[in-house]
Amino acid sequence: MNVCFSGYTSVGKTTHSLLLAESLGLTYVSASEILLDRLGVERESVHQSRTWFTRYAEFGAALQSTTIDAEIDAELEHRARHDDGVVFDTRFLPWLSGDRPFRIWLASDLAARARKCHVSMDGSGPGPVECARDVQRRDTLDVERLLHAHGEIFAPDREFFDAILDNGMLIPQATRECADRGIAVFHEYVLATVNALAGDTGMLFALFRDDPRARDIVRYVRGVALP
Repeated sequence: MNVCFSGYTSVGKTTHSLLLAESLGLTYVSASEILLDRLGVERESVHQSRTWFTRYAEFGAALQSTTIDAEIDAELEHRARHDDGVVFDTRFLPWLSGDRPFRIWLASDLAARARKCHVSMDGSGPGPVECARDVQRRDTLDVERLLHAHGEIFAPDREFFDAILDNGMLIPQATRECADRGIAVFHEYVLATVNALAGDTGMLFALFRDDPRARDIVRYVRGVALP
């Protein structure tokens, strides 16, 4: 089983890819880590959100002037088609990988993603307003990159994705405590959704039975008639 996450900036792809890989004993593969390695960014800064916040334009310029982006796409596409037991943390792989991985789109409104961006820098970086502007800029660049490189639209599509999950309501305040609670709740939904795609709907239906927020969080799961 392979799982591939996509979604706009600061929606929680890395967090929930790592949690899912740990929960299921799968291998975690990050397109961002591969990119930073190719660009020679020091390993100790790979997981620091501030690195992406302050250097995203620089990284984007490097991608436009080299073949690195295409090389990474080809590497990830090969792994998605031939490896097994992998969780892919990447924006664009769902459009390149065929039908083999479960393709899950993580959704969230801009305000919630700005709060997550702020919290991810431990509250010491830009505030939510500046984070929102940065998130919007990065969203625009991502849409342009996928359209230019592959002629595809970077957006959720029920005809294309196997599941669409929305975590926007789960982090209503820009605090670490609130974020941690929301992450824990959403992880249960991610895990339940992957189980449902694999044929076991028990955990997902239990969440619908016990949590009134379920219908707002789980927007779509292919082949599952949601309660």
